[in-house]
Amino acid sequence: MADIPRVPLALFEGVVEVPTGWAARSPGAYVHQSEPYAADARLAAARGWPVTELPGTHLDIVTQPATVAAAIDHLARRDP
Repeated sequence: MADIPRVPLALFEGVVEVPTGWAARSPGAYVHQSEPYAADARLAAARGWPVTELPGTHLDIVTQPATVAAAIDHLARRDP
């Protein structure tokens, strides 16, 4: 992980503007990896998106990339 560059904290404090109603127009899916993101998983489910539970940590995208990629691939191949 030493080769991962440091980024300023301000990068994570920014607000991203999204179009009104984007979630209704854009089908999505959610890979829920850790408890701090449980509210996001519930929101995704409430939107009707499929939610895959992948117990671990939010860093698994870096430490377990093949597992996370397989979960994303599975969601991408699902029947709408």
